[in-house]
Amino acid sequence: AADVRWFEANPCYIYHSINAWEEDGAVVLDVCRVKQPKPLPAGSTPLAKMLTYLRLDAHVHRFRFDLGSGRTSEEVLDDDNMEFPSVRLDRLGRRSRYAYTMHISPEATLLFDGLTRYDTESRSAETYWFGEGRWGSEAPFAPRPGSTAEDDGYLISYVYDERAESAEVHILDAAAVREGPICRLGI
Repeated sequence: AADVRWFEANPCYIYHSINAWEEDGAVVLDVCRVKQPKPLPAGSTPLAKMLTYLRLDAHVHRFRFDLGSGRTSEEVLDDDNMEFPSVRLDRLGRRSRYAYTMHISPEATLLFDGLTRYDTESRSAETYWFGEGRWGSEAPFAPRPGSTAEDDGYLISYVYDERAESAEVHILDAAAVREGPICRLGI
């Protein structure tokens, strides 16, 4: 317990963290920070009220905890609505550049309308949009066998097409998300 350090930050709600590492005498923590954790008013039925809890409005946010001064700084890296991040697992606890997040649609409940490769260094994003009436799932990162580059691998997402009432598994090249699936497997 003697090694525990406490830092103060602005109150917030964080559903998922992206990664954390030590750098230049500080701990850097990248997260998906929820902008408004209180559900917005919805219809009067019990189902409508419950569905408001399944809405998220989150963005990529960075905390920096200075180990020398004990101060906390924070900044919004991107204000688009993204959550459910994944990273290459062998980068956890080490500096990472890419977060692969699910883009949250503006629908009344939690639906993923795209898969985003977010670059925390350039603060840029590229998104593969699933298409109208098509919703994805969380997309874990699978490294290419023998690879070492942070983005050398695949992202895998289950995609449901509500119009066709069908589903596929989409496999995307993590370094070229915007180009869409390199493979689609029918289910």
